[in-house]
Amino acid sequence: MENLKQENINSTKSYLDDFAVIIRSQNRETLYAFLQENAVGKNVPEILSAVLDYMHSSDFDYTRYWAFVECLLSYNAQMFLSTLVKGTPDVALLPKCDEDTLNVIVEKAFITSNKVKYALKLVEPCKKEITYQMSEYIIRQCIQLDSPDLIVKVFVFLDVHPSIAINILKANITHTAALYALYKYYQVAKECKYINDTTIVEVYSYAYIGSLLKELSGMDYQCKTLGLLIDNLIFNTPVQISPQLLRRIKKNDYSGFKEYFAKIKHEANVMTLIEELKIGQIYRFKIIRRLENHYLLFLQEIDYYALLPFELTKDIVPDIPKYNTYLNASISHIDKTRKLLYVYQGNIPEDYNQPPLLSVGKIVEIRYKFIGSKYRPYILNYTKLINIDIQNKQAITNFKNKYRARVTETISYFKYEVEIIF
Repeated sequence: MENLKQENINSTKSYLDDFAVIIRSQNRETLYAFLQENAVGKNVPEILSAVLDYMHSSDFDYTRYWAFVECLLSYNAQMFLSTLVKGTPDVALLPKCDEDTLNVIVEKAFITSNKVKYALKLVEPCKKEITYQMSEYIIRQCIQLDSPDLIVKVFVFLDVHPSIAINILKANITHTAALYALYKYYQVAKECKYINDTTIVEVYSYAYIGSLLKELSGMDYQCKTLGLLIDNLIFNTPVQISPQLLRRIKKNDYSGFKEYFAKIKHEANVMTLIEELKIGQIYRFKIIRRLENHYLLFLQEIDYYALLPFELTKDIVPDIPKYNTYLNASISHIDKTRKLLYVYQGNIPEDYNQPPLLSVGKIVEIRYKFIGSKYRPYILNYTKLINIDIQNKQAITNFKNKYRARVTETISYFKYEVEIIF
């Protein structure tokens, strides 16, 4: 075992020694061939560490820095970008980057959205050399970022005039982060007192902001709400905004805004799907567990549970279904109040009656859950389907304990009376 471990160490040292020679030569063809063979799996961190060591060594040729950066980014920007930023020497030591090389660096560095912060840091020494075409490319790559602060940071980095920035954001307001970045722009402008009657920046004038608010008011609910936030921010207009949304924004800023509207959109989509449910239509259900007379299923798209009686089941279902097991079944009835579907496989008799969820005499397990202002009992494994009354409540001595109970009476299909047993 010790010999094998030593062989592995020697093997790692050998290929890293080869890499040290190759990277110093900066022969693109040889370097790419080496990386193609070796820059995989657990080798990647070791190679990145070797790159960093070389950049910090006395052997590193600063006069060829930008060519070195372009070479590694052209191979794999996702892999090397952050390491190149960490290894960047003092800006005073760096030569000027020619336009062709910078163009490639910009193209490769901004190609991955999760590395934009590193990309900005990398090209910062060349900020004055970034052309109009390069700026356009960077903006196109970054306008869809899921971070309003980072979108604004990109505009500021590129010295984009506020009027241009706001018009770009307006053109992309179907993207939630770009929409919220619009709000952030005006938030900063108000803090810096850029918004006033004498401003020469059109988008910071009260007239322009008023027309913007009118435009947003004619759009979807998310845009309308963003307009109300800006209206309240700039004009202190008392507007009706969801208190829940305001709490989310106060707590989590953009994340709170995004989550609020994502929830609304999800609920709207669910409502549409519910309205489109059809009796007799086959749907794919996730198998949750086996009950006394049914399989408990779940239709994930609409967050509805479903009951499939054993006697209407054609598939062979194990007593304890494996995780993420599914089956197809048809809907016979929709109970929107309880978010419950009654389903079947094959054919269902015309005079069919659902079997009970629980039979008198059935032994079940009871636990308590704190809901609202009191502890309420529920039967384990039956989700929220069943309500229960406990005959001998005096037997409950600790709400944190689990109790065994016997079903003594059927009050209704979803309500039963039980007795605690010992």
